[in-house]
Amino acid sequence: MSKKAYILFNIATGLLKGASLLLIILWLLPLWGVNIPIWGIILIVAAFLTYEIVTFRLGRRALERKPVIWAEAIVGRCGKATTQLAPGGYVQVNGELWRALSSDTKNVLWDANDGSVCYSPTPTFCTF
Repeated sequence: MSKKAYILFNIATGLLKGASLLLIILWLLPLWGVNIPIWGIILIVAAFLTYEIVTFRLGRRALERKPVIWAEAIVGRCGKATTQLAPGGYVQVNGELWRALSSDTKNVLWDANDGSVCYSPTPTFCTF
């Protein structure tokens, strides 16, 4: 989603949510006998606006981040080997199956009991 589309989407949904909030406060609650004083309505609207601004800023930051893809996402993470790496095989990391090839077998930690495997320049990086 582009920045402009994100801003327009948030303005439109914010207005709809604000209108529905005011509709409930000013029309529906008085039908049920609940009357909120004007200062209470102002506090509710201020809290709603604060929430909208905070979530807008957090969402914009999340969308502006560069996504981590491919090998960058799993470098240094521990996983479970589905086949023995000799020197190649398959490793499951974060629920995804990756084809692995090790050219440096002394830094690959292999636990024969449960198949856990980890590549690390320092062998103490991963624990099983």
